[in-house]
Amino acid sequence: MAITPAGAESLGDVTFAKPVGLAADAAGQIAVLDAKAMQVVLLGPGGDVRARLAMSPAGVGRPAALALGPDGSLDVLDEATATLVRIP
Repeated sequence: MAITPAGAESLGDVTFAKPVGLAADAAGQIAVLDAKAMQVVLLGPGGDVRARLAMSPAGVGRPAALALGPDGSLDVLDEATATLVRIP
């Protein structure tokens, strides 16, 4: 992560509003949880954006943490309900 001249946080060419979590898997994929934007941004090993996953449609009200599983799943902790939501 880096701080841009405007004070925002970025990773490569992607800027985040409020990154609160980061996870990586063995294949080099990186997931960044942006709590303010209510999304997880999936980045490939080269830093390219592979997907932006909105949390509201997945039923997550207040994302607090995330993990990437060895099977490719994405687990997000919903602080609002104290539950773990798995996104295949």
